[in-house]
Amino acid sequence: MEKDDIIIRSAVMHIMDSTVGMPVLSDTLLNLTPDMNDFLRNHIYKVISGDDLKTCVFDEENSEVYHLLQEFSEENMVEVTRKLAELLYGIMNSNMAIPPADVFFVTYQLESQQHLAILKMNYKEVYMH
Repeated sequence: MEKDDIIIRSAVMHIMDSTVGMPVLSDTLLNLTPDMNDFLRNHIYKVISGDDLKTCVFDEENSEVYHLLQEFSEENMVEVTRKLAELLYGIMNSNMAIPPADVFFVTYQLESQQHLAILKMNYKEVYMH
């Protein structure tokens, strides 16, 4: 697999800053510029091609995330990802060691199969002189 094999289809970003007291949830898809496509593609490639890749299995009866993902489609992406972001924000608020971040939900295509990536992008401290 090559990085260019990843085709970004759509994306939405939600702001998960626990210092604000509530998530800032987007109500629109991102405008996928060439730079944004490259940014998302690079991060997805790093995750799926790395040695640390892990698979998971959801508890189909009790997992709220599993049920939300079952109803997920690109047509209802914003609505479903808002609900997923609220769940993630609740987890972040109950564990203050989890740093604030932007969370990207990205649909992408690889080898004719569609996937959903959830990318939590922690904020970086930058110093300027």
